Amino acid sequence: MKRVFGLETEYGITLGGAETVDVVAESIELVRRYTENGALMKWDYELEDPHLDARGFRARELLQDTDESAYYEIDKRRPLSFEEIKSDLVLSNGARFYNDHAHPEYSTPECTTLQQIVAQDKAGERILAECARRRNQKLPSG
Repeated sequence: MKRVFGLETEYGITLGGAETVDVVAESIELVRRYTENGALMKWDYELEDPHLDARGFRARELLQDTDESAYYEIDKRRPLSFEEIKSDLVLSNGARFYNDHAHPEYSTPECTTLQQIVAQDKAGERILAECARRRNQKLPSG
């Protein structure tokens, strides 16, 4: 029996030398560096519903609802659209690279071998490193 699997890696984010950091804004900026070569931000949220359980029922509330409400109040003051804040990218290798609210996240495409998962995870590390390099160049001290 073949199994399909993947990895999600949540990366921490900081800004050296800064007294305060808006980690959401920095995460958005870092992920958006991937689009500098023409990649498009595409993700269809129309059918996405965290309250809808795969087992066939709908949860009335989730533990994350309170956090999401607080994030929404902050995000609605940002000069960006919802799509720009999420910065969701589906990459050419089938991976997803996005701002998971306060940190960048890379999700590998579906894999069926150990070699594939290692290669795809390493691709994510390289993508993040390149985006960090580009972001650092845009900073005042860059």
